[in-house]
Amino acid sequence: HARRRRWRDVAANFTAVAFSAAFVAALPIFAEKVMSRPTLAALPPNAITLNAPIGDSLTLLGYDPLPVAEPDAPIFITLYWQSNRPIADDLYATVQLLTNPTVAQKVAQSDQPIGTGSFPDFPTSQWQAAPIVWDRYLIQIPADAPTPLALSVLVAAYDHETGRRLGETVFGPLPLTRAQPLALPADAIPVG
Repeated sequence: HARRRRWRDVAANFTAVAFSAAFVAALPIFAEKVMSRPTLAALPPNAITLNAPIGDSLTLLGYDPLPVAEPDAPIFITLYWQSNRPIADDLYATVQLLTNPTVAQKVAQSDQPIGTGSFPDFPTSQWQAAPIVWDRYLIQIPADAPTPLALSVLVAAYDHETGRRLGETVFGPLPLTRAQPLALPADAIPVG
């Protein structure tokens, strides 16, 4: 009787785990059917137009207005891509914040497959020509970043397998400053 009961508990646990695994495995398929791709018919009205060709297959059409960055805080940069033709591979992009394009001192960086900064993921190997794809990049600003600065944003696309850079563009400025309130020093005499 004890063995039979133990096997019944094991079977019940196994069934629960199998059901949970099947449910989790089905979520991406369900998301594909229910969620729409991160595509647009036209750039949003507040987007800043670039029309920068990146290699022979991609165009960086534009980006959302850049936020004001603060040290030790994350920011999002939203880019709008368009493919000129179907792309066989999943391409990657690097978004780098630079102090000066000529000196190119990097303050922060984010690398990810193009098209995966949205939900559901829409990597470049699934793109067809024409639709605009929006893509968001999270960048963490280091706590020791010097302020105030006007940063340049460098965006480059590359093949992750070979490391070959397909093209790049630079835009900006992105302000980097501290959000500290102005206050009189302790030894100052207020005059009103």
